[in-house]
Amino acid sequence: MKNRIGGLDLLRFAAASLVMLFHLGAATSVPTTTARIAGGAITYPELSWSRCGWVGVQIFFVISGIVIAYSANKSSPGAFLRNRILRLYPAVWLVAPLSAAVLFFYSIEPASDVGRAFLHSVLLFPFPAWVDDVYWTLGIEMAFYGTVYLLLIFASSKRLITLCWIIGGVSAAYWLAGALVEPSWIFDHLWDRTLDLTLIHHGIYFAFGILLYRWRAVGWSWSEFVFVIVLMGAALIQIDYARRFAETIFGPDQQPLLPIIVFLLAMIAAMAALCFELESRRWLYLAGLATYPLYLLHDYFGAAVLQMVGVRLGADRFVAFAVAVIVCIAASFAIVRVELPLRRSLARILDSLQTPGGSVGPVGFLRRLRH
Repeated sequence: MKNRIGGLDLLRFAAASLVMLFHLGAATSVPTTTARIAGGAITYPELSWSRCGWVGVQIFFVISGIVIAYSANKSSPGAFLRNRILRLYPAVWLVAPLSAAVLFFYSIEPASDVGRAFLHSVLLFPFPAWVDDVYWTLGIEMAFYGTVYLLLIFASSKRLITLCWIIGGVSAAYWLAGALVEPSWIFDHLWDRTLDLTLIHHGIYFAFGILLYRWRAVGWSWSEFVFVIVLMGAALIQIDYARRFAETIFGPDQQPLLPIIVFLLAMIAAMAALCFELESRRWLYLAGLATYPLYLLHDYFGAAVLQMVGVRLGADRFVAFAVAVIVCIAASFAIVRVELPLRRSLARILDSLQTPGGSVGPVGFLRRLRH
């Protein structure tokens, strides 16, 4: 896995770029916060294909399943928790002030609401409001991490495949049975936060990622192969529901199969990244690290760059688009440069809080509960 992580870094960066193209290329043409920040006058009907960019989120979830399966393998609960904290929080602490500044400067929200959203964001509180709508996925990621963390405390990483069957099976049953029995109810609850945070909506993707890791490590049994097919079928249903929801915002989609095609190609790329050696060179490593700040930063901050270049400076709208993309990517790499020393400082603090048994935070307490 160590020699192949470079391919996953590249795929992760591509997924973040897809989401960025969706927000800056498609979301500026409908009444969204992104469009309000961008000035409402900059639209890109030529980039209608970017409407499928939201599928980058589903790709992220699969990659998380792969990476967390790798990270949890033979890892102690304390080490796992420490690594997740270091991965999630420092970048948010650096990016959230920029997004909050955009909301405040463009008077998108009252100052008191911006303050509350900022607090929710830096704490990674799983419920809105946040300084950018993209934070909705972080609570889902943390729910998955928390589930694996509890597994490591009360069982071991060897039980990860059992967890995969549970979260993947429940989520797949929800989509497959729901699409047959109550399709209208499923559609009406696409954004139910409880279903999000219990992994019922997106457990199929995390489970599929775990199974991809297992496929590379030991291969699949026949039952696991059948389970993969079931998960993939449920995932395609979920993606189609998400596309139909997008149609209620953007109008009829002229390329309805594009999100599914992009997702399937990404899954082939993920398998190739696990199968074929790709040395994790430094630029790939940095691209992987920059993915997270790029995802957090690009939406409202990128829209502010669009507004500055395309409206205030009067540049051609495609010049403004190119500048916004370049600035967001460059800012993400710059944030990584600051994040790494911040992460090291936080690591020293977490290490100082370790219990004598080597566990961070509540791990020791939960271990005692188990006994």
